[in-house]
Amino acid sequence: MQSTSVDGQVSHGLNMPRLDEVLNNLHRHAASYPTRFANEQDQARARDDATKLSVFFDTLDQPDQKDGGMLLRSAMLNAMAHHLDIAGSMSKADQYFERLIQLKPDAANAHQQYGLFLASSARSKQAVKHLTQAKLLGARVGFPLAMAHFATGDRNAAIEQLNLYLQNQPHDQKARRMLAAIQDNRAFVKSK
Repeated sequence: MQSTSVDGQVSHGLNMPRLDEVLNNLHRHAASYPTRFANEQDQARARDDATKLSVFFDTLDQPDQKDGGMLLRSAMLNAMAHHLDIAGSMSKADQYFERLIQLKPDAANAHQQYGLFLASSARSKQAVKHLTQAKLLGARVGFPLAMAHFATGDRNAAIEQLNLYLQNQPHDQKARRMLAAIQDNRAFVKSK
């Protein structure tokens, strides 16, 4: 957004509500892998938008960035870009999340979002660490924490977390089926 003051000075601003609207729309389709788009054209447009936004966010970034909101937006954008298979996005997401957590170590949402990203990018041990911290800070991450434990091979921790989760979400049939499958040794982690 551009504006001109009465003395003729031009200034630029960022329309944060519009930016958040774009990011939320992208999140609906690319929050996890595989992404969910109606067609290839929508996915191509999302890849293009994510690429352009990433470059834009990089230009706004400063090494001493103290705005946790912008760091979170940058981290989540790059996490979604990684799900869209945009080269270099995973390491950029990691860097933004790590900086955010260094700036705000008690931010449950930062640990939660980083843990979800780590889990979705097959880094389950690291995901367990951040999802556990998010839970300690009050985030509701029982199901993804259980799945991250299960992905590391820790069936007992997965069962424990699913039981705790189901105490608060007794009608979650997906979690009930997963718990039964883990307990009956019908669930397994597919290795590459």
